[in-house]
Amino acid sequence: MAAVAGGIAVWVTHDSRTPLQKDCAEVSDLGRQAHDLGTWMNDGLDNHTIDNLDEIVDRESTLSDRLRAAAGSVTTSEMKQPLATWADAMALSAQLQRESNAAAGADPSPEWMGNAYRYNAMVSEALDALDRRCPGLKQLVRVS
Repeated sequence: MAAVAGGIAVWVTHDSRTPLQKDCAEVSDLGRQAHDLGTWMNDGLDNHTIDNLDEIVDRESTLSDRLRAAAGSVTTSEMKQPLATWADAMALSAQLQRESNAAAGADPSPEWMGNAYRYNAMVSEALDALDRRCPGLKQLVRVS
């Protein structure tokens, strides 16, 4: 719809999506980013094309920040906590990568292994909850 006021044309659009649909679109975008990150990491580590492992930390931290921002901006209250949990998991993954980079090939400690298990549980919990609201998210995030 176009409106003209004082000689200035303004295009007015109406977004007919529900708040849940808008939130799911945002969450799906984050899911694609998580998928792309996982694919980049797997390919880069398998093919030895990641020159600086700190880049993994940076990218995981960036995704964590984006997830945390989404947790604060979604209007569907049942999505806030799972997004915050997913953000915490990505921050934990970045911390684990940072520790792994510093250990330079040493065997992981029992604490590190426990945190790796915790990371997996947190991601699973968050994605399960979000997938109930936004079906298909878990499939979108999955990296082969």
